[in-house]
Amino acid sequence: MFRILILSIFYVCSLPAAVGDNSVTEDSGFTYSLKENGNGTVRYLTPEYSLQSVIDEDGNTYKRPSLLNASQISDPGQPDLPSSSTFIAIDPAKTYSVNVNIISSRFTDDIEILPKNSWENDAEISFSKGEV
Repeated sequence: MFRILILSIFYVCSLPAAVGDNSVTEDSGFTYSLKENGNGTVRYLTPEYSLQSVIDEDGNTYKRPSLLNASQISDPGQPDLPSSSTFIAIDPAKTYSVNVNIISSRFTDDIEILPKNSWENDAEISFSKGEV
């Protein structure tokens, strides 16, 4: 009985800590803050990334962008680009407006991005460019 009481107290005390934080995990690059007037702000900072060199069977050198905790959304033959996303729960009974501000951007010229090979785990390693 004493163990159940201790576990119950621990569970109840941990609920405010689990609910009280409005931040999305820092690793994803997204942060959410709620203001007193009911407005909220979602901010995205691109995590550190790297460009890995990959050489195909014909000797062509490609770059593969790599982001921490990113997924892939590319179709086979298209550039193999990382993707970051997050979900934020909203009240479906309310109306929302969204403003997007791009604070800064960066371009890298003269780079060949590795084409996506296949989604199959046992696919042969071969690269082919798709039509853009």
